[in-house]
Amino acid sequence: MNFKMKILRLVVPAFFLAFAGGVSAQQLTVGVDGGISWPTGADFNNWHSGFTLASNDFIWVMDNLGVGIRGAYNRWFPRDIDFNQTIWEAIPSLRVRTDFRESPINVFGQGGFGLYITEMKNGFVTGGAVGSEEGPWIGRWGASAGAGISIGSSRYITLDLFPVFNVVLDAFESGKPFTYFTGNAAISLNF
Repeated sequence: MNFKMKILRLVVPAFFLAFAGGVSAQQLTVGVDGGISWPTGADFNNWHSGFTLASNDFIWVMDNLGVGIRGAYNRWFPRDIDFNQTIWEAIPSLRVRTDFRESPINVFGQGGFGLYITEMKNGFVTGGAVGSEEGPWIGRWGASAGAGISIGSSRYITLDLFPVFNVVLDAFESGKPFTYFTGNAAISLNF
């Protein structure tokens, strides 16, 4: 079993077990989102924009405060060489929102600190055949923060539009952080 699967098998059940008792008494939001991802920082010119697929799930412990997790998959391709970069996110998060039930538009902010799992896959050509070599999966700590708007009913379904800024500490064993920005659109169901 690879490193990524071991981490996911530990993080996901632990999260759900920790909050299972409070689900029946609180509102639950499950959001599925996708968007465009841009590396930033010193190396941003080396990468094309990529994509992100994510889920933002929250249990509302108060009308305006949610505790949850952001799980995401990010991928980029470089400009000059043949390899790609993948980062998986498992970020315990807090979300603070306005909850004007009569208004179809509310604002929110969210942030968290958690695990980023990185992998670099190298492409190569040998004897006319194209192959690939997977790099090691490396677990790193990092943080994310973002703010956005929710359009729709906070009791039923919303369209969430929000950017998220991420900092992965020592992402590729380079000694420096890797930063990236995602622009997300999510459909969130509220139970």
